[in-house]
Amino acid sequence: MSLVDQVALLEEHKKYLAAGGNFATGATSQDLAEFKEAPAEKLTEQENKIPRLIWVAGLRVSPTSDVESDSRLKYIFPDPLSDPSKSPFDVLDEMLPDKEKVRKLINFIRNKSTIQFAPALAARIHFLYEVVEEDPDEVSISPESLSNFICFLQNTPNLKYPDVVLTPSNEIRAQWRTAPNRHFAVVFLPNGTTRYVIFTPNLRDPDRIDRLSGITSVYTLMDRAEPHRVLDWASL
Repeated sequence: MSLVDQVALLEEHKKYLAAGGNFATGATSQDLAEFKEAPAEKLTEQENKIPRLIWVAGLRVSPTSDVESDSRLKYIFPDPLSDPSKSPFDVLDEMLPDKEKVRKLINFIRNKSTIQFAPALAARIHFLYEVVEEDPDEVSISPESLSNFICFLQNTPNLKYPDVVLTPSNEIRAQWRTAPNRHFAVVFLPNGTTRYVIFTPNLRDPDRIDRLSGITSVYTLMDRAEPHRVLDWASL
């Protein structure tokens, strides 16, 4: 759904609320446009002070906010970390420019992340950041891509320090490689998707190389990679 459609839907929702209607209890993000009359709930004084949130196509929006302002729309990752205090997504303030978000993420790696090689990784990302910033026509490192990369490393703490470079679109590409037949490379896309490539020895004929590639969520990446013995060379 486009932003224009989302704004129109929210405006309809505001008019509906102003007319005294309520969402049916079972409403979901797929049927937000279907309003049904439901008995009004009695809320405590404290509950009345809590902003109501609704979901629109992966966006969390308060009906009382200025829906015409993009800064009011906060992207919510589909499967956040269980401990929000350790989430790199907390630093992605939509009102900040991308380069400032990247600087904050570098500080997060250095000072707050649970990544065991955090100092080396922070130094590497800072180096890539400075290289990109030297070209005034170059777009910044994708902060969402970097956030997904950090999240992946925190959820997979036994990995070795990878080689980290940027794609032509300035997304994060990480590689674990010890030999031509032991290669695992991943591009972390801004939307939480990853593109991966694996070279691994063939089980029946170790002199041959199995070459595999695919697309999956950052949270299911290792589920796809582990059966191909990636951790034999990518983990500590």
